[in-house]
Amino acid sequence: MFDNKCKTCGGKLNITIGSDIAVCEACGNTAAIPADEVKKYSAVFKSAEAFMRLNTVSGFENAVRQFNTISFISQAQEQISVCENRIAQLQAKQKEREKTKKVTEKRDTKTGLIIILIIAVVILFAIAGAVYCVFRFLSGNMSPNAVKIVIVTVAVFAVIIVAGRLINV
Repeated sequence: MFDNKCKTCGGKLNITIGSDIAVCEACGNTAAIPADEVKKYSAVFKSAEAFMRLNTVSGFENAVRQFNTISFISQAQEQISVCENRIAQLQAKQKEREKTKKVTEKRDTKTGLIIILIIAVVILFAIAGAVYCVFRFLSGNMSPNAVKIVIVTVAVFAVIIVAGRLINV
């Protein structure tokens, strides 16, 4: 493995991805980086960048893990910071979505309860109308108004059945 310390002064060598030369930040001395190390660093960097393109929390977390293996490279340190900021942003968005979802679920529950209450009231009126019609029929006093009530009652029951199917009650 390549030692990223300057042989002259012991300072940190700055390594640029893809370059085979490292430069000491203290004295400016240069050191050659073995070709296999350049390939390895480049491969790790590209792999981490691929994780970043997923644009998900887990993708950025995986990228941070990859960049940490080459954290002595300043570009990797910069990318770790970018990833950590993006993770925080994505987590904040997720919390906001969850909060919005809970509000929507509460609103939908209230709406469903109101619809059920309206249907219950309509059913009560329909039953009362049906009882009135049956009573009139049994007493032999079926007037044209009673026939209309029977027709309206049947129509109301049909609407209730259809509405119940539509809202899955």
